[in-house]
Formats: sequence, structure tokens, C-alpha cells
Amino acid sequence: MIMSTTSLDPVGLYRRAAAFFGQQVIAIGDEEWDLPTPSSEWIVKAVVAHIVVAEAQMPDVIDGRPFERFDVDVSILGHDPVSVWRGTTVNALHAIAEADLDTLVEHPEGTMQLRNVVGFRITENLVHGWDIATARGAEIELDAEIAAWCLEFWLPLADGLADSGFFAEMVEPADDEPGSRLLALLGRAR
Repeated sequence: MIMSTTSLDPVGLYRRAAAFFGQQVIAIGDEEWDLPTPSSEWIVKAVVAHIVVAEAQMPDVIDGRPFERFDVDVSILGHDPVSVWRGTTVNALHAIAEADLDTLVEHPEGTMQLRNVVGFRITENLVHGWDIATARGAEIELDAEIAAWCLEFWLPLADGLADSGFFAEMVEPADDEPGSRLLALLGRAR
């Protein structure tokens, strides 16, 4: 049974989603970094670079600097993408653990509470982890508790998601599980 998502700690969910993403990164074989993913036209390496750059900005955002839009550049991953991912994620999680989630921060989508940026990070880690697993041919289920929280976070914005340029058009979910519904909401078919 899934708990009410309003009682769940976003920082704890962020840790769990980042750990899930990390499991997928660690599982990437040397020959799998250039595989296409369900995430638009990105390859696996681009998805990892996208997460790394976003996570790298979290300590700065918490310190009052704006979150910047960025282009994905896989060269930032260097020769050891797993270590680069691990370092940036540990720094982001450490910074958020001490932060006040009600703090207003600057984001490309406007001024918002830090808790909303954390919601973006939870969702991206969860869904892009699924993207990597799917690219590798692995069939995985998303954590139902985290997926339900993400659904509650995104459903009020559902009408404008596809128009935002960040998500594909909604598709029909494969079943009524929170993970399937979240993936469908964000334009991913199982």
C-alpha cells in the first residue's frame, strides 16, 4: 500500500531516486553508452550528462545563484562517467540535506520554492533512470511510492507539459501502476 504522498519527505525521495539512477549508470556496459534512449533523441551518455549538469547546479542554487539552462555536452563526463556522476550527486544531496525547501530560488521557469526544484530532480532521476534501463534492454518497475509522489507533483501541470518543450505528448499508460502512469504522463510508452 502506498502512503499519502503529502507525508513523504522530498529530500529522502530525492536520495532514493538518485540511488535508482545511479544503479542504472553503474550497470551501463562499455558498449552501451551510445545506445538511443526513449528520452527524445538522446543517447545514454547524453542522459547521464544531463543529470550530472543539473545535479552540479544544486549547491549553487541552494547558495542563491540561479539555476541555468544548459545544453547537454557529453564531454563533461570525461573518461570516468560513473565517478563524475557519483561526485556531483553526492555534492547535490549533501547540499540539499541542510537546505530549507521553502527558500525561493531562481529557475529558468521562474522564481519558485526550492522544493519544486527538488521535485524536478526526483522526477528526472527516476524517469531518466528508466530511460537508461530501457535503452539497455532491461525491464524494470519504477518505485511505486516515488512514482506516486511524482504523479501528484506533476498532475496539476499536466495540460502544459507537452507544450513546455521538456516532455513528449502524453500517451496511454500500460496499466494503472503509478510508474506506468508517470511514464505515460511524461510521454513514455512501456
